Amino acid sequence: MSILISDDVLTATRMTEAEMKQEIAVLLFQREKLTLGQASRFAGMNRVAFQHLLASRQISIHYDVEDFEQDVKNLREMDRMRSLPEKKKQAESGHGDYTKERKDVLDSGSREEFWRDLQNIRDKKVN
Repeated sequence: MSILISDDVLTATRMTEAEMKQEIAVLLFQREKLTLGQASRFAGMNRVAFQHLLASRQISIHYDVEDFEQDVKNLREMDRMRSLPEKKKQAESGHGDYTKERKDVLDSGSREEFWRDLQNIRDKKVN
């Protein structure tokens, strides 16, 4: 579905097309009609930039225990989060290097790469 917004409306609101998309995305996110990922894509922004936009307007992000548990599962699938407690047990028993494993896991990739990878997994599960 496509929505056509006339130039008259953009002129009346003194907004650019990009600003209008952002406003619609923020509104739909606030009303919990779109997820964070969906809203950021609708706004034409990466997820981190959209989160900054929400923060600048003091809009909280909807994130519950179910979202957290799904993210942990997704992180394990991405191999971004290994079972650190198991690695710690191995290190305590003289096998492995827990500190190095933990550093490797936490230092792997940039924040943007992390969010992009996580969003890609979420998108695949939705589709």
